[in-house]
Amino acid sequence: MKLSLNKIKGLSIDKLWFKNICKEPLVGTLPHGYYDEISLGADFYSGHTTIERPGEHKITDLMKSGPEKVSSDGVVIIIRNSISDRNIQFNKEYRIYLEEPFLEIVSTIRVPGRELAIIHPMNITFIPTSFNRETLFYAVHNGGKEIERFEIRNNIIGHGRSLSPLISAKYGLGATEGMVMIGDKEKQVCIWHDNAKAALIPTIQYQLSENNQYFLRLQYSAQELDDTFVRNRQERVMEFYWKLRGLL
Repeated sequence: MKLSLNKIKGLSIDKLWFKNICKEPLVGTLPHGYYDEISLGADFYSGHTTIERPGEHKITDLMKSGPEKVSSDGVVIIIRNSISDRNIQFNKEYRIYLEEPFLEIVSTIRVPGRELAIIHPMNITFIPTSFNRETLFYAVHNGGKEIERFEIRNNIIGHGRSLSPLISAKYGLGATEGMVMIGDKEKQVCIWHDNAKAALIPTIQYQLSENNQYFLRLQYSAQELDDTFVRNRQERVMEFYWKLRGLL
């Protein structure tokens, strides 16, 4: 495995290679200008957190930081990062195992209370040139023992789109076994999250672009908004865990 991180943007993932299955990076950052469409005119990062409060600028951990690197017995390299923005504390840790082809991400978000906000603790952007668009699929457990597979092809997918000003998201994936798989017929990226730490709701965004391109992102939700939302002033500490692995 090979991992490139961006210290200027909160230790987001610049590129992630699983060299045992593909020479090209499968996950990473797509810079502004990668797409011609105005709707995709932004930088699309991976491995970062976004918090959206109604009527305010988005809060993220995408800012310059001084990461701490810790190596343990030649088995694992741990890289830690800590960022604070508007009374919210972001802590993130990457665990890179030298003899294993997977990446672990552990993060903590400390907020002053339960307030009106959309919290997406993890975003994963897939590199479109590294996958065969014609055979793209995602797979997930939705309550049953068997994993369910869904062909993407030319479908437009927007699970996280808002339903109304009062309801912030329409759909989500069950991921009852804590796993989402995304890939094509030759290679896949499998992402596990720990439901015991936080029962997150994964969502997929997929849309076609010009020049036979597409945009594909997996986003995890820890909090959405609707008309039943209840505020609480008690400080909250949310803990999350993910494991990313490339599969043939």
